[in-house]
Amino acid sequence: MAQFDITSIDVVGYPDYLNYKMEDQKVVQSWWNLNMERKSDSKKIVMPILFINIFNDQD
Repeated sequence: MAQFDITSIDVVGYPDYLNYKMEDQKVVQSWWNLNMERKSDSKKIVMPILFINIFNDQD
């Protein structure tokens, strides 16, 4: 990360909530764009990221 500057982190659309009956899992999926600029040549880079968070009633 020393070679890049993070310019922004932006959510894309809306998160999805999924409720699975097996093991009563609740899943939230969200998509993000990590916007960076490379320090060596100022090139702008967008890295798409998918986060998956799993919850249940015990946690």
